[in-house]
Amino acid sequence: MTRLGTSFATLLLALLLASPAAAQVKICIDAGHGGNDPGAVGNSLQEKDVNLTTALAFRDWANADTSDGGGGGSWNVLMTRDTDVYVSLSGRASYANSNGADYFLSIHANAGGGNGTETYAYASGGNADAMAHKVNEEVVAHLGTNDRGVKYASFTVLTNTSMPADLNELAFLDVWSGNAEILSDPANLDDVGLAHLHGIQRHIGLSAYTPGNNNNGPPQGDPTGTVSVTSYPQQVVGGVPFEVSVGYETDLYTQGQLGQIEMEAKDFHSWDILDHQIWDNNGQGLSGPSGGHTFTLNVPPGAYEIYFMVTLSPLGGGWSDQLDHDGTFMDPTDVLQSNGDNDGDGYDVAGGDCNDANPNVYPGATELADHEDNDCDGTVDEGTDFYDDDGDGYTEDQGDCDDDWPYTYPGADECNCDGKDNDCDGLIDESGSCGDGGDFTDDDGHRSTAGGDDPPGPQIGACMCHSGAAPGAAAPVGAGLALGLMLLVVRRWR
Repeated sequence: MTRLGTSFATLLLALLLASPAAAQVKICIDAGHGGNDPGAVGNSLQEKDVNLTTALAFRDWANADTSDGGGGGSWNVLMTRDTDVYVSLSGRASYANSNGADYFLSIHANAGGGNGTETYAYASGGNADAMAHKVNEEVVAHLGTNDRGVKYASFTVLTNTSMPADLNELAFLDVWSGNAEILSDPANLDDVGLAHLHGIQRHIGLSAYTPGNNNNGPPQGDPTGTVSVTSYPQQVVGGVPFEVSVGYETDLYTQGQLGQIEMEAKDFHSWDILDHQIWDNNGQGLSGPSGGHTFTLNVPPGAYEIYFMVTLSPLGGGWSDQLDHDGTFMDPTDVLQSNGDNDGDGYDVAGGDCNDANPNVYPGATELADHEDNDCDGTVDEGTDFYDDDGDGYTEDQGDCDDDWPYTYPGADECNCDGKDNDCDGLIDESGSCGDGGDFTDDDGHRSTAGGDDPPGPQIGACMCHSGAAPGAAAPVGAGLALGLMLLVVRRWR
């Protein structure tokens, strides 16, 4: 081979090796919270469940992408947890580091009365920030949520990981419209998993690619259809058969194709399938362009809640082949142990007990902090906020005047220079609290003012504005600046 030929071959080999899809990318997916840590709670959703379902969906999409070979990437998916277990924050970061992950993505859901999707990186600029923007764009596009943008914070899983790391907050569980309303549908969580894959595909230089779809969407003339649950019981007795009816419309029949309807009864909290049936008209397919069917279902005895999920698909198809689906997740069915007073509170369903599986729920009961309508008046936990949303040890009913900000609670140090009423006394950054007469004006552009910050130069004095550090965690100025420079060099080198 000539020198020119050798050079060309070498160049071609280098280009192939440099291709984004040539090498397998190792991505660590972190489903936030878990086990005895439910995370945020709202609208009958627990954050730990939403996070895990989304993480598992990403794993499935990424594995499908690896097997597809039609234009996507090749992935090695690591998961900090794939079941409902508790893993410490440092343990999550250590797992990603010790397994040599190339990227880290932590999945969470928000609370605190906001609206929409946001994604966190450790700092502006660099690899993690670029990935955060692409992930956030894709999730907003797939879910149709309000775009809260990319933000920056020193979360443990972002600062203790040695690879580019982001944290995605899907939406707010305590706000129904446009938030929990979306996350309550398992199909949307599956779509979020695909959105995460699209974001990371774009970040490593690929086009957003949907495995199994050849990136061209469904071919023209594909069948369409709709399906819905038309009637179902609000309460059933475990072990006793009951009926759920569905209706459908589809052009499968007119296109000469066969169709089926699949029904699942699922545990409301664990999402375990308790009864599963497929109706295909004895193998003849759906009869005509519209119709309906009544399923006779049965679930195990006990005191819990269930919901129903129905899908319409071509004969022999599965979830990924569906034309439409419908569910009753937002209005679950109570499973009772018997037709009498199941929970021993002196009331049965006929007597107005709206949850005969919970002895703390009956007409006129005292409202408790348990996410139940204890007094059966149609409102959950009314009258006060029992929850410590920001983790500072105080709730709103205990005087926390801003339960979304962990440095605000009764008796907190006002010396935060953050424009908030930290000690909940009705005054914001009141004078005298830092020993310099309360000069909170930043004269030199270096964050804070009190404690001697405003002499010339970038000194940060004793009254330092909080930017994510825990109270009392500020390091000496010299050590903090040195550490910051070291982290900047390391992150830019990576």
